[in-house]
Formats: sequence, structure tokens, C-alpha cells
Amino acid sequence: MGGGYLRDQAGNLMRIGRGYVVGPGSLLRVHVGPGTNRPEACHNGLTTGFLNNTSGDTVSFFAADHSLLDSVP
Repeated sequence: MGGGYLRDQAGNLMRIGRGYVVGPGSLLRVHVGPGTNRPEACHNGLTTGFLNNTSGDTVSFFAADHSLLDSVP
């Protein structure tokens, strides 16, 4: 997951820092605001919202090479 990013329907990006690896059955919590990064949590330090569209959102996960890996409505 490290080096990848999440993109919402409006085109907002949340980057995932390099070095994050998520094993089968595990999850990584990606936070918009500031915080302390941990192996299971990535903080982007952004000051704007994400997933704030009024007509719903789809989140897409892209690898570091920009290939689409998953999309969740």
C-alpha cells in the first residue's frame, strides 16, 4: 500500500506514505488530519475534508504506479 493513494469522486487525493504493508485480513487506517503515524495508521496532515460530496462517494485505491487496484462505492 505504501506509496499508493486514495481518490474520491471529486478527485481529492489522500496519499499513503511509503513503507506501509498490509497483510491478508489486516487493515490500514488512513486519517485526513495530523497525528502520529504507526504501522496500522497513516496520517496525512491535511486541513481539508475528504469524502465530503453531497451526492455520495466512491473511493478508489491506486498503487504507486497509478494502476487502479480497488474501488468501493
